[in-house]
Amino acid sequence: MNKRQGIILFVAFVLYLVMGGAVFRTLESSIHGQVPESQLVILNHFKDFLMENESLFPNELEPEEWHQYMTTVYGLYMDSVHENETRRAWTFYDAFFFSLTVVTTIGYGNISPLTSPGRFFCIFYALFGIPMAGILLAGIGDFFSAKLMKVHERTKTTAQGGSRSPRFALVINTVTYLIPGLVLFLFLPAGVFMALEEWTFLEAFYYAFITLTTIGFGDYVAGINVGDYQWAYKMGVMCWIVFGLGYLSMILNFIAKVMKSKHVKKIEKTVTKNLKYTQLAFNKEMVGLMRQMTEFYSNKVKMKQDSLGPPPFLLIILQIGRASCRERV
Repeated sequence: MNKRQGIILFVAFVLYLVMGGAVFRTLESSIHGQVPESQLVILNHFKDFLMENESLFPNELEPEEWHQYMTTVYGLYMDSVHENETRRAWTFYDAFFFSLTVVTTIGYGNISPLTSPGRFFCIFYALFGIPMAGILLAGIGDFFSAKLMKVHERTKTTAQGGSRSPRFALVINTVTYLIPGLVLFLFLPAGVFMALEEWTFLEAFYYAFITLTTIGFGDYVAGINVGDYQWAYKMGVMCWIVFGLGYLSMILNFIAKVMKSKHVKKIEKTVTKNLKYTQLAFNKEMVGLMRQMTEFYSNKVKMKQDSLGPPPFLLIILQIGRASCRERV
């Protein structure tokens, strides 16, 4: 993928997210401010319970006071339900961010479509969005890989003209290249999350790693408890996710290639061969040990029989044999 194709794909990806955010917000805003049917059932049961169990509450309340008490409790519960529903209302950022978590397969789970049309649209949106995101992230990973290969070529050239070994120079330059990326996509975002989300460093770093590896537990989600005025922060979080996923995918592919390299395979073959010889030697030693134990047990039984004389059944056989010989004589 060349530079022009990458830019076109990135713009198409952003437009796809905008389209998804607009559709999700339209479909899910229809239930904004409404109490779900399940919550209404709970409210009705709660109201009936209050009416049927007046004896469980203070008896000194007058009928008017009791009615006021019941209305207050019921109203507080109703307000809490509406407050939760209001908190779950889909803004455009929520819908846009949800679209991003769908196509990147992060899937935090902090928000999800509640309407049947929203869920139906989510299936087809993910069906086409996930391959598009995969191609884009692979292109970003290839971009970072190309930079790493340039470091490798420069290392070979430097090693040929200098006194350092190529392997040592490659390790030094690779580490020098990877450390800024890890700082940029893991440590620096963790510091920002500490300041704006009021998390500890462990919580912030944990969130960054869980997000960029697409594990996405959803126990921590950035950009929720900040004001609407911080759009720069929220958009920065989404840009960080896109480029961070590409960078971390490059690192994981690099680790996979290292594990499949000839040198690693040679080490693996040597270890397997040594384990096989070790197992054969162990089996041989066990067979010898079992043979020695068998011989020892046989000698011990033989010595015991010699000390006790022949067994009774042998004496009976000998007596029968002697008697038969006498009869013949």
